Amino acid sequence: LKNRIKEVIRGEPMKATLQERFLAYIIEVMLLSIILSIISSTSINSSNYSKLLEEQENLISKYSKQEITIAEYQSQAKKLDYEIAKSSYPSTIIGLVMSIAYFIIFQFFNGGQTIGKKLMKIRIRKQDNGILKIQDIIIRTLIINSIITTIVTLIAVLTVNSESYYIIRTVISTAETLFVLVSSFMILYRKDKLGLQDLMTHTEVVKEGNW
Repeated sequence: LKNRIKEVIRGEPMKATLQERFLAYIIEVMLLSIILSIISSTSINSSNYSKLLEEQENLISKYSKQEITIAEYQSQAKKLDYEIAKSSYPSTIIGLVMSIAYFIIFQFFNGGQTIGKKLMKIRIRKQDNGILKIQDIIIRTLIINSIITTIVTLIAVLTVNSESYYIIRTVISTAETLFVLVSSFMILYRKDKLGLQDLMTHTEVVKEGNW
């Protein structure tokens, strides 16, 4: 509260809180998930995909009942995850295109706002109040909207075996999770509420109507 009072006194824009950013992101995820589920229903081999999901459920059930060891579970789970990812790659491509179109193109031409940000009344802007460039949006999106992770895992599932795919997915997902956690703590505890993606692109997320 003290920091917000100081911002108002100095005439600076009020920064968006971690909670506001998070709620905006949840809105985006829900919106895109609904659209993707409708579109992808026609792009996935439903019979094979359903069979794989059923096998996955049976595997989890066997492990919970201690009918198989953890080593057996992990070995079979890796192969099933790989087959599920391979079976649903058309849907993954559609989701990737949608994310790029929404988080990069739409957000850039909408002045740094998505639907979620609009509802939360926040937007992205340059820290020096300069012109927000599309490369700023691209870098932010690649980092915090799982674009890099999706691209890498998509390439992996189409080019390597299940063991290599599992290793690549684990490494890239862990790196992304660590980045998001560190950035979240920075936004939460730094006085300027800037995360790693903000510092890398010299941008900030501010309350709408305060600049």
